[in-house]
Amino acid sequence: MIHAILLLAVPLLQEGQDPDPAAPAETSWELELLPAKSIYLPYLADPRQPRTSTKVTLPVRTGKGTMKIENCLGSQRALALWKNPRDPDEEAELYIEAAVFSRFDLGEDWDMDGADYRFGFPFAYRYGGVAVKLHLWHLTSHLGDEYMTRLKTLDRASYHNDELALGVSWQATPHLRAYGEIGYGIYTGPATDEGRVQVGFEAVGGQPLAGGVPFAAVDLSTRKEIDWDWNLCVQMGLLYRSKAGGSGFRFLGEYYRGHDQQTQFKSARDHTLALGVSAEF
Repeated sequence: MIHAILLLAVPLLQEGQDPDPAAPAETSWELELLPAKSIYLPYLADPRQPRTSTKVTLPVRTGKGTMKIENCLGSQRALALWKNPRDPDEEAELYIEAAVFSRFDLGEDWDMDGADYRFGFPFAYRYGGVAVKLHLWHLTSHLGDEYMTRLKTLDRASYHNDELALGVSWQATPHLRAYGEIGYGIYTGPATDEGRVQVGFEAVGGQPLAGGVPFAAVDLSTRKEIDWDWNLCVQMGLLYRSKAGGSGFRFLGEYYRGHDQQTQFKSARDHTLALGVSAEF
């Protein structure tokens, strides 16, 4: 009987005891606003990542198109970074992004063919070399004024897409990265279908070359609205990246084969080579 009473009394006594001053205190996550660090970097070879870039494209085959300039004016910026003070491998980050993708036809007196506008709010969580991104974004597509005037048409596709995407990035080594992403349109226009898949691979050299490091990247993407045909984009060049790992600048050469990236012309197919520069801020 006495033994049973003692067994019941010990936990009650322990609950009333003062905490051990030597025990480590629970520490909440640390918040950093507008951090320079980015835990989920934009995909290097994806033509539709928010960045500031320009490239000149040439058709691979003569007579299959004209020289064009593809521009992107935009950026992805980290708003807040949460860090686990007990584990430096665990972090979370909220971003804002915006970009406009425009194309100018040099064979038609620099007429603008069209422009796609995008903005979104990615949220990323990283543990070790694996980062997961939950991404809500909006895209709307427009024809260029000069294009409509030259062709005397107002036949613009009503293309807009509000998509929820889930991405996973694996930093296998400091120089090798693989990623995959799926997306589903939660509110779309009549010219838009729901569903998108994307995978890619990036290799960034460790030895400096001309002040930067060489890189090579491959991106494969497909969407339901193009009957799940795959688009291939391969880039190589020199990368100059800040020590914080967020911003960077690139000189690049590109090979692209797939559907037109301007969504007003998504039914057309492109087969191009390009030279350009790109900056992520």
